[in-house]
Amino acid sequence: MGNKIGTFQIELYRDGQDTPTVLGTDGISHVDGRWTMNRARDYIAGFAHDYCERYNAHATMKAQWRGTVYLLGGRYRSVKV
Repeated sequence: MGNKIGTFQIELYRDGQDTPTVLGTDGISHVDGRWTMNRARDYIAGFAHDYCERYNAHATMKAQWRGTVYLLGGRYRSVKV
């Protein structure tokens, strides 16, 4: 059983904000459609954790990942994983 995530961008939120921080072309990755949804979620969570550590190391306003990604590849919408 695969997944339909494909290419995505993680959504980071600054403390007290309800709108995601604009990352430009950063925080983008791809999930293989043959992976199970559990494997895809694990990959995305690990990717987001690593990205947050790098982002927050250089940012003046810290950001957190709240479990959502923005789908790319023509679908352009935010989804909870």
